Order: sequence, then C-alpha cells, then structure tokens
Amino acid sequence: MNNRSGSLRQIEKHWFVLAALALIGLVVYGRHLATGVTPSNVIFSLFGLDVYWYGFLIMGGIALGAYVASRLARERSLAALAATVPTELREQPIATLDWPIELKQHLATVKITTLGDLLLRYGWQPQSLGLRPAELDELRHVLDEAEAIQPEWLDNPPWYNWWPEHAWNGLLWTLILAIIGARLYHVLTPSPSMAAFGIETAADYFRQPLQLINLRRGGLGIYGGLAGGALGILIYTRQRRLPALGWLDLAAVGAALGQVIGRWGNFLNQELYGRPTQVPWALYIDFE
Repeated sequence: MNNRSGSLRQIEKHWFVLAALALIGLVVYGRHLATGVTPSNVIFSLFGLDVYWYGFLIMGGIALGAYVASRLARERSLAALAATVPTELREQPIATLDWPIELKQHLATVKITTLGDLLLRYGWQPQSLGLRPAELDELRHVLDEAEAIQPEWLDNPPWYNWWPEHAWNGLLWTLILAIIGARLYHVLTPSPSMAAFGIETAADYFRQPLQLINLRRGGLGIYGGLAGGALGILIYTRQRRLPALGWLDLAAVGAALGQVIGRWGNFLNQELYGRPTQVPWALYIDFE
C-alpha cells in the first residue's frame, strides 16, 4: 500500500487533471451518441449576457498548458544544474556549512536543505528565497566567499533559462498577440457561418467596424492564434535573452493541450464539423 501511495505521489498532478477531463469527455460524448443530444454551450448568464463553455474551456486549456510547460521547464532547469554543478557539491547539506545559524534556519523553513537547492533557487530569482535585503546581501557574501562556487552560477546560471515562472510571465505577451492574430486571421478569412450576421468577405468587416471587435459572435482562427502566440514568445525570450527555440518547443505542448480541450467548446457550439457521414461515431448536428 505504501509503495502504491509513493508511486501515485510521483505522478505529476496534471496527469490526474487530464485523466479526469478525458473521463468527463467520454461520458459527454457517449451520451451524445446514445441520445443525439448536445449539452448546452452556455454555462450561465450574467447581467443578461451568456457565458459560454467555449471561452471557459479555451482559457482552462491555456492555463493547463502553461502549467505543463512550467513543469517541463523545471525538468530542463534541473538538468542544466546537474550538468554544471558537481554532484558532491549539489548534495552537500546546508546544515553542515559554516554559515550563520539564522541564515541556515531560514533556508530550512523554505525547504532548502542542500547547496544544490540553494543554487537552483538563487539562480532563478534570489528574491524568491523570502530573505530581507540585508539577509540577501549576507547570503551573497557567504556564497562569494565559498571557493567551490563559481561566480557565473550566481549571476548568469544556465538553469535560469528554464526558470518555470518564465512560462507564466511570458503568458501575457503570448495571449495578447495570440488573440490579435486569431482575430485578424478570421477577419481576413471569415467562416461561412458569419453570413448570418452579414459578414461574407473581409471587406464586410470594415463596412461594419464594430464587428471587428465583437468576439461574442465568434471568429478566432487557430492559425492566426498560433502565429501571434509564437511572436509573443519570441518577443519575451528576446527581452530576457532566453533560448527562443527551446521555449517554442515547450509552448507547443501547451498549445496542443489548449487546442484539445478547446475543441470540446467547438463540439458544444456545434461548429467546425466535417462532412455528412454514416459512421457509428458521427456527431449529430442540429441545423435549426
């Protein structure tokens, strides 16, 4: 029993979330196939405005994707630390070092027990240690005095490139430009469903300027969103001098999760379906 509990604790939390979402999706899809009924695409109404599952699922998928990207970044950060700092130095307990007692006690309260833990967190962001400015200065002095510690491990460590918080800090740039790109793509290539609102070509949007920002009627193209999001990542990584291709690689995982979860919003909206078919797993579309 203890071994099983230990194995479960080693599984990343997002796998449990993904398993739960997959189970819910199977139940909803199975009910749809059995009854031909599609659940409502509205979660609730607020001040007379409907709040749709589509937006909720898209944002939830993006958040989950960012979380997964941050966990993958952490793994890369730990690998960079292991490749740079010798094992015996990384595993050296803080308690055995000849440092001020108060400093060691504080590091223990923030779960830093080895020199490797300290170098990792200090390299990411010294302020994340929760020390006061005077204590941070004292810690830096102690680290500078340690002969085994290289100066570049403190000022420009390779593991900083994969600080997990970069996934969240860069999300603002990514989201803003992804939404702009997705909307621009749709405006230039409007879908046939927009004909019901008098939009058949890109020129129609400019004849009705308010429709350019009317996102409640839909109109976000995934290709434009991917292009805009990639541009956001390039801007953020350039500002922070981070490896752009490496972060685009991690972002691809997040984007895939967002797309998979967001597609259930398309299902609830009864949109982006394929050609008519007689296969047993076909979706039922209500054209009324």
